[in-house]
Formats: sequence, C-alpha cells, structure tokens
Amino acid sequence: MKPLLIALIFAVASLTAAAPASAGIEALPLKGIRSLSVLIEEVSPNSCGVTKADLETDVRYVLSQSRIKIVDNVFGGYVYVAVTVLDDCSAANVEIAVEVNAVISRTKREELVDIWDKTELLGGRSEMQTRIGDTVEQLTKKLVVDWASVNQ
Repeated sequence: MKPLLIALIFAVASLTAAAPASAGIEALPLKGIRSLSVLIEEVSPNSCGVTKADLETDVRYVLSQSRIKIVDNVFGGYVYVAVTVLDDCSAANVEIAVEVNAVISRTKREELVDIWDKTELLGGRSEMQTRIGDTVEQLTKKLVVDWASVNQ
C-alpha cells in the first residue's frame, strides 16, 4: 500500500510540475506582441442586459493594468470578444481570442489568424449579466498572464 501511495504522490507532483510548461507553449504565439486593439462582437438586444460597451470596458480595464499597449488600429492585431446568450438567459458562451495578420509561408498570402483563444460556457439563469462580465475579466486576465509569461 505504501509504494502505491508514493507512486500516486509522484504522479500528482509530476502533473502539477508539467502544468506551467504547457501554459508556456500555449502562450508562445503571443511573444513579441506589444500592442493590441479591442474588437467586441455585436451583442444581441436580448442578452440579459449585457452590452457591448460593458464588455469593452471590462477588457480595456484589465489590459490597461498590464504592459500591453491598447491601440485603435485593428490591423496590427486585436483582442476579439464574442458573447452569445440564449434569449431566456439560461446559457451563455464567452469567447476571447487574439487575432493577428500573418503571412502564410505556403501561399505567401496574408491571413487573419487566431493565435490565442479561450472559451467559457455558462449555464443557469442566476445573475447571468454579472457572471458574463466576471468571465470576460477572468479570460482577459488569463490572456495577460499568458502574454507576460513570454514577454519578460
């Protein structure tokens, strides 16, 4: 029994130690980005009180607390936010992505590509507007942490 317990402890420890490394790999495409604009997808009028202005405020506030410069020119890259809410406010999907223009080496064409993307699905009608705002903030903070991990 004791060897099994020791093996379990080592397995958990190795998984815990590996977690930051995988986060670094996921964040690598963010390396070298110094500025981003903010692009919020239009929000349906029946979206539980969530507004485009509120979403933009949430994202800009978090980014303003980081070293990422916020610019108005979307051609250099942007943080894209899309929130979809069911009409009865029973569920919502929150997506935050970083999209940049990149030249595809195979075709030599410039294309818009996602280099970082997080999505959260929310369920339940309770305080949906607040939960969406909190989720947008949390995902934006995750972006900032990932960005900072590769832009020392």
